[in-house]
Amino acid sequence: MTVDLAALTDADAHDVVDSILAASDEELLAALAGDDVRGEAFRSLLSRLHEYAVPERLAGVRGDVRIELVRRDRVLEAETIRIADGAVVLLEQPQGAPDVVLRTSLLRFVRIVSGERNAGLEYLRGALDIEGRRRPRAGRRRHLRGAGQPGRGRRTP
Repeated sequence: MTVDLAALTDADAHDVVDSILAASDEELLAALAGDDVRGEAFRSLLSRLHEYAVPERLAGVRGDVRIELVRRDRVLEAETIRIADGAVVLLEQPQGAPDVVLRTSLLRFVRIVSGERNAGLEYLRGALDIEGRRRPRAGRRRHLRGAGQPGRGRRTP
C-alpha cells in the first residue's frame, strides 16, 4: 500500500491507518515530508483525528492542544485542536494560549496517530515534548484543605 495526500483526505480511516502501518519510515517521509505537502497532510490528519480516536478515552477530556512538527528544534508546522465533550476539532483560528503543546517529528506524529507508537512511551524516550499546565479535575477543589486546617494530610471523620 502507498500513502498519499488523497488517501489521507478521502480514504476510510481504517484504510489510512492500514496504509500507514504497512509503509516504511522512508515511504512515509517520501510521501508526506516534502515542503509542498507536509502542511496539508498534517492538517488532513488532524481534521480527521476524531475518526482515529477512541471515544471512551476522550470522555471527560477538555482543552486545546497545539501540535508542533519539528525538525532539529525548528517548528515546521503547527496547528491547534480542541478536545471537548468527546469530540476533536481542528481550530482554524485558535484564541489564546493552548492548554498543552506537543512537539515531535512528522514521522512520530503519524506513527502515534496510527496507533503504532504510544505517546506516553515516546515522551519517556524523549521523542515527544509536552509543555502545559495541569488542570484540576472538576469538583476536586472542594476536597482540598488549606494549611492549618484539621485533616491536612489525613482523613478526618
